[in-house]
Amino acid sequence: MKRSHYAAALLSVSFGLLSSAASAADCDHLTGGVGFASAQTSFDCAEKTRVANEQQLDDMVQKLLATLRDDNRRGIKPHTDFIAGQQAWVAYRNAECQFRNSLGSGAPQWAKVNTSQCLANMTAARVKNLQDYLLQSKSE
Repeated sequence: MKRSHYAAALLSVSFGLLSSAASAADCDHLTGGVGFASAQTSFDCAEKTRVANEQQLDDMVQKLLATLRDDNRRGIKPHTDFIAGQQAWVAYRNAECQFRNSLGSGAPQWAKVNTSQCLANMTAARVKNLQDYLLQSKSE
């Protein structure tokens, strides 16, 4: 087994063993640190935020889709265009966070923390954009 594969396997096992202890972490009062336990705790908290933001995004997408109607006679297709745009945005977000993570030179145990935080932050920003679009669609 190559050294990098061995290290990745070891990290996965280490994170798995630490996961149950870290899941009880108080995400508002993280103690810091640089080791595996700190990374796992930070990851668990980042994932909680990411999952919550994803749910907000899904809710906002559904609300916005409910207000958008294509008008083939006039040649305007906001519903169809939004779906295509949202799919492209998700692909962009995922690639952007992967790219940002590839630039990092930190400890390997923090890679998934950084990716999860990136996804959470970009998703929160997208929710705000969609809230603005929703307001615009209701005012027209």
